[in-house]
Amino acid sequence: MYTPFNRLGDYVAINRRRQHFRDRWKSEEGKALAATLVPAVASGKSAAVQQILQTGPADFFEGSYDLRGLHFVDFRLDRPENNLFKAATLNYSRFRDARIKRTAFLSTIGNFVDLVRTRFDEATFVRTSFFGATFEDCVFENCNFLDRDTFSNCSFRNVYFVNCFFETDLFTDCEFDERTKLVNTRTTSHKFNYWEESAKKFDNRYSSSFYRGIREAYEAGHVSAMARRFLFKEKQAFTRYNTRSAQKLARYFLEYTNGYGIKPIRVLATAASLFAIFSAIFIARFGTPGFLMSAGGFFTFGADTGLLDSAFVGYHILYVLEAFLGVTNMSIFIVVLTNYWSSLR
Repeated sequence: MYTPFNRLGDYVAINRRRQHFRDRWKSEEGKALAATLVPAVASGKSAAVQQILQTGPADFFEGSYDLRGLHFVDFRLDRPENNLFKAATLNYSRFRDARIKRTAFLSTIGNFVDLVRTRFDEATFVRTSFFGATFEDCVFENCNFLDRDTFSNCSFRNVYFVNCFFETDLFTDCEFDERTKLVNTRTTSHKFNYWEESAKKFDNRYSSSFYRGIREAYEAGHVSAMARRFLFKEKQAFTRYNTRSAQKLARYFLEYTNGYGIKPIRVLATAASLFAIFSAIFIARFGTPGFLMSAGGFFTFGADTGLLDSAFVGYHILYVLEAFLGVTNMSIFIVVLTNYWSSLR
């Protein structure tokens, strides 16, 4: 379940650390370092960044690749060296109006980062993790998310993932608003000339959990229509890729007759199909009055049942069966419709 930053159990301690790492860049010493460090990162040369980090004040940086709390404003980065962000720690950093192209993020950590109007084009994320991060008005286009990347407890507002490849499920306890979309998700990874790796394919066994993470994110953002859409995709994927053969038939039956309890229109379609079948049988035997008798059986108002007096016993059985299926189908319709409307609240 998504938990806002200010409701986390260790919020006070996290807030103190965030303030500490952001405030250090506001000191005279920090401003001087940032004035050289941000351009070094923008140059895309790992050696230039490492030189600043290693020659900086001993009590300023913590770790070999400490970029925590750094503020990137109007930042541009285009095809840097692949190891530029390798094992970098970006916790508490802020990106504003940034454009990042053809960049690799390898084992990068971005806990509690804050990104606004930031765009990633043809980027590759490998074992990269974001926790408690905020993404607002951001775009990920033609990106690869490989080898167990994770977005955990992150908030997404007006964020677009366009033509991206996700190797596995990666959204856990996140929040999506109604403007956040996944558009044209790929099943095969992009082949980038700066990233020499064989093409990856999405393992369909992760489909159900992938859609579950998205569905839960929309639920956390109270976007009921999108949550229902991905709930259906989740159950559909579970039927196809995570269900034993002996159970698949039953799950397919649920899918096509009532949409796993969330599509009332499918219940009506099932009812119409059943009614048409029985009506055709009774019309063939009794002529036009057979239609009214069939309607009386399906909807249980008992019209023209006298026609059965001279009919073979098999028609009596069919009539009773139609009445049973009619009552059952209407009961299912009420339950599914109630479930549908309750999810809109």
